[in-house]
Amino acid sequence: MKVAIISSNTMPTPPLNTGIPRGWSTSIHELISNISEGLVEKGHNVTLYASGDSTTSAKLESIWDQCSMKYELLPNQFDYKAYDEILTSFCFEKNKTEKYEIIFSFHTFDSGFFANLIDTPIVSAYHGAGAWKFERIWPQKIIKPNHYVAISQSQEKNCDFIRFDQVIYNGINAKAFPFQEKNKYPNMVFVGRVNSEKGTDTAAIVSRKLNMKLDIFGTTDEQSLLNFILDQGDTIRLHGHVPQKTIARAVADSKLFIFPCRWNEPFGLVLAESLACGTPIIGYAIGSLPEIIDDGVTGFLVSPEDGNVEGNWTIKKKGVEGLEEAVQRINAMPEKDYLKMRLACRQRFERNFTKEIMIEKYERLFKEIIQKNENLNHHNDIQLQRLY
Repeated sequence: MKVAIISSNTMPTPPLNTGIPRGWSTSIHELISNISEGLVEKGHNVTLYASGDSTTSAKLESIWDQCSMKYELLPNQFDYKAYDEILTSFCFEKNKTEKYEIIFSFHTFDSGFFANLIDTPIVSAYHGAGAWKFERIWPQKIIKPNHYVAISQSQEKNCDFIRFDQVIYNGINAKAFPFQEKNKYPNMVFVGRVNSEKGTDTAAIVSRKLNMKLDIFGTTDEQSLLNFILDQGDTIRLHGHVPQKTIARAVADSKLFIFPCRWNEPFGLVLAESLACGTPIIGYAIGSLPEIIDDGVTGFLVSPEDGNVEGNWTIKKKGVEGLEEAVQRINAMPEKDYLKMRLACRQRFERNFTKEIMIEKYERLFKEIIQKNENLNHHNDIQLQRLY
């Protein structure tokens, strides 16, 4: 296959380990890198459109020598949209001569506006939850239907304004998050953007109430939220952005991963990373979490205080009280049962969330779409011949 993959110019692909602005996410760049590198390893002709300081085995096409944030530091990633739109336009311009068989774009809807100008099929993985109005408006205004991938069944169900071709879970590099049979410390860990949507403040409350150490890896630009978290006491330890190796080691060393997310999280890469390390997860049973966590086997699901019970979970209490009970349940486990849970985490990861599984599914989908496109073009050619 001859494939073009469009990343974001905001950061290099793969992302930086240090110097990341507060409140930013690096997951998209990590995923795009994994997919492009995986397709190259499978022998495909891949061109990656990304910043000039990116590192890839694919052919790299860039407009700028460096990522956008090195030219000007803006408040958030969305403010760099102009850089990304120009990079996308560059890809479609190159397609005139390169004639890619398929274009895979991080820019879920933006690329779709170009679709009616070319014959090349466009595929995008949607990473949102339909929370913003423009996400629901754009798909309706795109003239030519594109191909969309959902990253969880929950997302596919909740985002009925998009017709998805397939559900493909995000996958991570198993070697970067090695399995650890035993934890070293009796603590909780949280990894990700520090904000109320992710429930970092709730995790801090649980830490204080149970007097159990909580290590937080991530940053925030919400000072009031940060103050609230720090006010919970000396059980809270903030580490900011750290290299991936440090996170992998910290997660593997921890007793459990706590993730009391308040929104319909489409798919949390950090959860797959925790499973890979063998660290059980406790989280609210909303969004994709019931698809990632096997309740009672790889952790515990808890219904949020203001939500309906979405399943017959092991923990019957809701909200913070339910989270507390789940933490206590893991802490009270006999070592044999706890080690069994850690092994089950790794096994669930290997069955569902490796980058190899993700890449294989994208490769199969791309081939199917290319074949359908060729068949359609052939049919159209025949129809034109009949007309003349």
